[in-house]
Amino acid sequence: MSYDVDTETSESQVAGDEYAQVAPEPAATPVESAKVNKSAEVRAEASRLIDAGKHPRPVEIVRALEERGITVAPAQVSIVLKKMGVQGRTRRKKSASATPPARPSLPPVPEKPLAAPPVVANRPQPVASSDAFTLEQLIAAKAFVEEAGSPRQAMALLEALDRILDS
Repeated sequence: MSYDVDTETSESQVAGDEYAQVAPEPAATPVESAKVNKSAEVRAEASRLIDAGKHPRPVEIVRALEERGITVAPAQVSIVLKKMGVQGRTRRKKSASATPPARPSLPPVPEKPLAAPPVVANRPQPVASSDAFTLEQLIAAKAFVEEAGSPRQAMALLEALDRILDS
């Protein structure tokens, strides 16, 4: 098989060969010649809008920069505007429907004097639940922990005592 080289084609093109590949030419963009500082472009566009008396919005800036061939994300524009101090974080006011309805007020509860339970000296008080302890029990537990050295050692001693009593 013979190949005819066409004088008008490049060296990588061979006439008559359907498998010959030609490197595609890169698409030329308007701003391809130099590296573009996108943040600087955003700042310049925002300054232009401010000088014109308008409030710079990220969508407007993105549109204007795309016309010049610069692709910028709206989030990046928001960050640059925030750093410039132009765009702050704003909160919307709650509408009237968003506020909860007012609760009807209840009648006042008459105050009764609190009566203290009778105190019987030197008598252990019954424990209503496992979390309720008397002051005397807490003082005794504190003395036991101080005698044992630490709460962990006191618990270890109590567990050992429990094993002895169970067996």
